[in-house]
Amino acid sequence: MDWMTRATPIYPHRLLPKDDLKERFQEEERMDNTKLAEELCAVIDRMNVIIQAQAMELAQFGALVHEEEIAAVRRQYARAVGEGVGP
Repeated sequence: MDWMTRATPIYPHRLLPKDDLKERFQEEERMDNTKLAEELCAVIDRMNVIIQAQAMELAQFGALVHEEEIAAVRRQYARAVGEGVGP
């Protein structure tokens, strides 16, 4: 027996038609793309939460800085108009 007679026969009725294979591949690709899109959306959602938290913290820090600036300007104003200075 040579290699041609020992080879496993191919049964044409068991093979998927070319269009079915193409459709199956496209479906798997769509599922992969959908999964990728879902994962990217989850990353974007998480980043959004982090950025919003940072913005709130920066606003609080900014408000604190402004409070200090306001207090300094008030002290400067008080000195300029003579508040707190005896007659």
